[in-house]
Amino acid sequence: MIAGRLRALLAAFALAGCATPPPPPPEPAPPPPVAAPAGPSCAATLDAAEARWQVEPDRIGPGRCRLVDAVRLAQGSAAFDQPLPLACALAERWIEFERDVLEPAARRHFGAAVTRVRVLGGYSCRTRPESRVISQHAFGNAIDVAGFDLAGGTRVEVGRHWRDRGARGAFLREVASRACRLFAIVLTPNSDAFHQDHFHFDIGPERRCDA
Repeated sequence: MIAGRLRALLAAFALAGCATPPPPPPEPAPPPPVAAPAGPSCAATLDAAEARWQVEPDRIGPGRCRLVDAVRLAQGSAAFDQPLPLACALAERWIEFERDVLEPAARRHFGAAVTRVRVLGGYSCRTRPESRVISQHAFGNAIDVAGFDLAGGTRVEVGRHWRDRGARGAFLREVASRACRLFAIVLTPNSDAFHQDHFHFDIGPERRCDA
């Protein structure tokens, strides 16, 4: 009898050792990103230019992608056709570009102000289209511009007018050339097949000017 009970106890212990332990409780979901205040320099620059903007929440990941201390810019001196998330440093540089390059060129070639900027993108977690190298878009340090609308109805498109021999082409080529003084990289239809319809401006660590 005792031997039988001992065998039953040993069998119960063996079965308990083979049982699958219960799964650990799921980790709580991370809290939503909190919008960090734009730096005082950034806010002052945008406000002085009477820009329309709001603070953009930080985005960390996936991978190396990172957008911190950023704003969603809707308008500088001219309105974007869609608001863009940009690093504050790029938003400040854009305001300088409008003031020192874009508006003077528009008045010189057309006698009119730029009223709308046709943009293709700002922050985007991706690599460069021609390689696996991470893009400056993944840090909010780059902006893609497809064209400009001017007061009076003139429209200038990079894809259609880059090689135009009239005022539109001259305007685009001047804007790109002068942009090289403010942006680290300026890519144009002269660059490659990926930039036939827009300018790429960024403030990353590399330097290149294809104006």
